[in-house]
Amino acid sequence: MSLFVRRALGTITALVLVACSGSEVASGPDPEPTAEQTSTIEPDLAGTTPPTSPKPAPTKTAPKTYNKLAGGPTVRVFPPGDDAYEAVASVTRCREMFDKTEAWPRAADDDSDGIGVSEADYLTYHGAAAACLGRWETARADAAALNDLPSEPGDCSTDPGCCARLEVQAWTQGLLDGQQQDPAYEPVFVDNPNNSDCPTGPSPQETN
Repeated sequence: MSLFVRRALGTITALVLVACSGSEVASGPDPEPTAEQTSTIEPDLAGTTPPTSPKPAPTKTAPKTYNKLAGGPTVRVFPPGDDAYEAVASVTRCREMFDKTEAWPRAADDDSDGIGVSEADYLTYHGAAAACLGRWETARADAAALNDLPSEPGDCSTDPGCCARLEVQAWTQGLLDGQQQDPAYEPVFVDNPNNSDCPTGPSPQETN
C-alpha cells in the first residue's frame, strides 16, 4: 500500500472517530411522562358558616285601645273631698289618685271611730288607679276585696256616689280582663264617646 493511500485511510478513520464521538450524548433513562395531578382531598366544611336566610321583620301589632271612663258625673269622695271619678277618668292623674287613696283616712281603721272613706270608695278608686297604672296584682286584690263587701243598694242609679262606683268598677274589670287574656297588655286610652248616666251631685256622706 502506498504511503498516499495509508495517509488517506488514516485521515478518513480519524474523521469517522471524531464524528462518532461528537454524536454521543450521555443520558440516563428517559423520565416517565408526568400526568397532571388532581386533588382528591374534599374541602373541610366543619369550619365554614352556612349562609343564613334573612330573618323576616317582626310583625307589628296594632295597639289595643281602651275607652276612658265616660264623662259626666262629678263626684267627690268624702272625706277628704277628692274628685276621684274625674281623676281616674282623665287617666293622666292616675298616679296622683293612687297616692291620694293610699293616704285616705278609712272608716274601717280601728282608731277612726267610723269616720273616714268607706271601704267601697277606697277599694273602687284605689283599684282603678292601680289598673290604670298597670299595677295588676294590686288592682286584682282590690277587686277581690270588693266582692267580699255587701252589695250596693238596689236603686243605685239615683245615688251619685254609688252609681259612679259601679261605673268605675266595671271599667276596672274590663282592664283586668284584658290583662288576663294578654299578660303583656298595655292599653292605649282613648276618649269615650259616651256620657255617663250617673247623676252629678254630692255623695250622701257630704249631705249628712
